[in-house]
Amino acid sequence: MKKGRSCLIGLLLLAAVLCLTAVPGRADAAAQKSGLVKVRGKYYYYQSGKAVKNTWKKVKGSKYYFGKNGAAATKSTKIGKTYYVFSTKGVLLTGKGVHVKKISGKYYQIDKKGCAKAGWDKTQVYCYAKNGARIRKGWSTDKKFYLDAKGKKAKGIIVTGGLQEDGETWVDPKFAALDENTGLIDKALTAKLNKLAKYEQDFAPLKALIGEPLKASYTDGCYGDGKDGHLVYKNFAIDIYRDTDGKEIFMGFSLDI
Repeated sequence: MKKGRSCLIGLLLLAAVLCLTAVPGRADAAAQKSGLVKVRGKYYYYQSGKAVKNTWKKVKGSKYYFGKNGAAATKSTKIGKTYYVFSTKGVLLTGKGVHVKKISGKYYQIDKKGCAKAGWDKTQVYCYAKNGARIRKGWSTDKKFYLDAKGKKAKGIIVTGGLQEDGETWVDPKFAALDENTGLIDKALTAKLNKLAKYEQDFAPLKALIGEPLKASYTDGCYGDGKDGHLVYKNFAIDIYRDTDGKEIFMGFSLDI
């Protein structure tokens, strides 16, 4: 009876050993990884079963940079003091000369070494930020032009600021007076407009500069017995209050054009 029990225990131990041998643990699986490996949508480079970090690697003719967590850099990434631009798969986007690439819906200007190229493109139509991204809803690098939502030079009197492209940053709205032909900023007129665009300030002097709105709508006032006015212009909208005597005061910029 004891001999049979001993044999049974031996067989169970043998089966356990065979199972452990047939199904390696996580450490063994990690040790088997080598070279460029995709893990949960990101790329890593393994040497001796460990992901390399904070280093450049060349794989099949393409350059990658693997950051502090081991994942390959993508899009525009600052390494040291320089911005480099990578594909969504982590490949450094080099080329024969300065070129533009679209990555995840955004455009980047890149030099032949894969570094972000700031400033205007060859056609002087689009401008690119320090990280290489095309500037939209912001000032050009030389601060002479304002780029609209499409990245083109805005013209006429506009309102800058508001919620930025990242969906998180808020910049207080301000007027900008831009030449109707060239788009160059008129600093003197811009300063004058913003001096007059103050909360609860008489709207008449400002109205004399920006003219009549394309359309206007009025509702019962929340501010007093008068009317709340919503004035829509070509490039912006503002809110005013008109009291019972007909005097209008500036209440602020409106995001609802």
